[in-house]
Amino acid sequence: MKGYSAGITGGGQTEVPVSETEIITPFIKNILELSTPEAFSDADIPREELQMIARAGIYAPSGHNCQTWKFTVIRRGSEIEALENIVQKVTAEKEIKFDGFRSPGALILLSNDRRNPYGIQDVSCAAQNMMLAAGSYGIASLLTNPLKDISDETKIRSRLDSYGVPREHIVWICVALGYAEETKGSYCRKENAVIHIR
Repeated sequence: MKGYSAGITGGGQTEVPVSETEIITPFIKNILELSTPEAFSDADIPREELQMIARAGIYAPSGHNCQTWKFTVIRRGSEIEALENIVQKVTAEKEIKFDGFRSPGALILLSNDRRNPYGIQDVSCAAQNMMLAAGSYGIASLLTNPLKDISDETKIRSRLDSYGVPREHIVWICVALGYAEETKGSYCRKENAVIHIR
């Protein structure tokens, strides 16, 4: 049981025992239950839900409200596979670890202007919004960042050009979305990372 501040009584605060389950909202539950998909199923993501997931990204905070980001949504499996093959070749040449996109129903590339000093932080917030939005629809998500160091490689940039990603942009994060066929489960969390100062 945890202490819960109930208010001022008799000149001081009283601690009322409350169980954790009593204060877990559907939103908090969504956060606690996010898991990493090992594989995605072939089921299609409804277009309206995918649009709302992407839209959730633009409601994330951005440094000085610059909003210099761009979110590129790829739905075609053949296009995702083609991009994955190119990324695998380039990362292998550069000796960068890349585990693949795992055949998702959609892939969102989150890019930002390289001149924006808050670029990676901004798209990180946007990615979290998208992943939480996806979870609320029962859609699994996988965050990966294989393009952050290779966005300017010729083969990669050529592909990004074809998607309309601005030349001055770096793709900091990729979010793969789909219905989980197999999950790894939630990673163990280090609860001692939180310090409360009273």
